[in-house]
Amino acid sequence: MNRVTFYFDGFNFYNGLKEQSKADKSWRKYYWFDVVKFCQSFISPDQTLVAVKYFTSDPLNVQQRQRHKKFFEVNSVLNPNTFQIINGKYKKKNIECNLCHSVFEHPEEKRTDVNLSVSLLLDCALDKTDTLILVSADTDLIPAIQAIKVNYPTKKIRVYFPPSRTSGELYEEMKRNIVYLAKNKYKFEGAKLPNNVEISGVTYSIPDEWKMS
Repeated sequence: MNRVTFYFDGFNFYNGLKEQSKADKSWRKYYWFDVVKFCQSFISPDQTLVAVKYFTSDPLNVQQRQRHKKFFEVNSVLNPNTFQIINGKYKKKNIECNLCHSVFEHPEEKRTDVNLSVSLLLDCALDKTDTLILVSADTDLIPAIQAIKVNYPTKKIRVYFPPSRTSGELYEEMKRNIVYLAKNKYKFEGAKLPNNVEISGVTYSIPDEWKMS
């Protein structure tokens, strides 16, 4: 049985989904979804899903952090043996405006790319998976992909572009091994969660800001 692992670049994925929902409001209902069920919909009968790794960082904004916490809680409870969260962090960075030369703070996500690259390579080195599916359009991950191709040629690697995200460099690197998630809206629909999910007597509710009006 071919073992499959998904690796979500959380920042890239979420912002792509957010941008997609601005162009088409119907996508907004997919903020609240079962990540493992979504990944399972891409698995063929001769494959088994061994892990879904979601690489992210806790937002500095309190409201955003609370929304993300609810999303991670419901997914962790639904799929405790499959869904994994790997945290980086946000760091405040001072940026100077080129026009007025004012200095302001800007949050910058740190460690996610490194954490993701290390995980991809370690899972190959420790033979924890056979097929690696990277959900991202970040070109910073190309060196890790190339290292896997050279050092672990028996491993299969695929790239799934998040909604509203593409990369010419990644496309050239992967050639045909690309999936556009924007073309798989029905799979998002199949993994959509109800507004209130009750598990073992505990109710997990969608953030109010994510509810469809």
